[in-house]
Amino acid sequence: MLEFALKRLLEKLLPEYVGVTRGIIFSSDCKDESKEIDLVLFDKRYAGNLIVNNDFSDTLSYISIDTVIGVISVKKTITNKSLKDAIENINSVNNLYKKPLTNAIHYDVKFNNELNYRKGKILNNFFSCIVGFKNDFFYERQPVKNKDSKVPKFKDEQKIKETIDKLSGNTWYKNDNRVDFIYTIDGTLFLPLEYDEKKEHFQEFIKVEKLGELKKTIEPIKKDD
Repeated sequence: MLEFALKRLLEKLLPEYVGVTRGIIFSSDCKDESKEIDLVLFDKRYAGNLIVNNDFSDTLSYISIDTVIGVISVKKTITNKSLKDAIENINSVNNLYKKPLTNAIHYDVKFNNELNYRKGKILNNFFSCIVGFKNDFFYERQPVKNKDSKVPKFKDEQKIKETIDKLSGNTWYKNDNRVDFIYTIDGTLFLPLEYDEKKEHFQEFIKVEKLGELKKTIEPIKKDD
């Protein structure tokens, strides 16, 4: 039901050409396939997909990795075990062979003053993330009267990195085997990487944002401004 609810939300927010389904992804050469992925975002404008049933019954869709836009692992509660399982599922997609699709148009050529193509830019990259509804990994419940209260489980982001490294075998943040972010509905956004535009690659950037703790009022714009 959690997957179904998130699927319906994404279908309302995303463009019509983006399909959302549960399924298995196969490689460009059709020799290997991923583990079952909770939510696959794919481009419906291209062939290569077999959408068996999209109402979240027992059937699975089969999606070509060449059309995948993003993969999402959905967990009710983020724990050590569920996080390790989610990382393994996502890595089963990252490890698939994918024929690189790049443009060969001259660097910085502009069309209609709007479209800007850059030579060699990879066009068929996809994102990956883990979405949880409760967060019992980054926070732990306090053994006090108020059972619903939580305190940080780790004193700093480096401890989080070391713990997830042990769970995933040091693969979760690599450029070829990466999880772009972890988000929980109860208010945590975990960013393991940051994209360096100058070097054109991802670098380690361990950061945890606690959403909803700080609310800023918007002041009216003054005429002088």
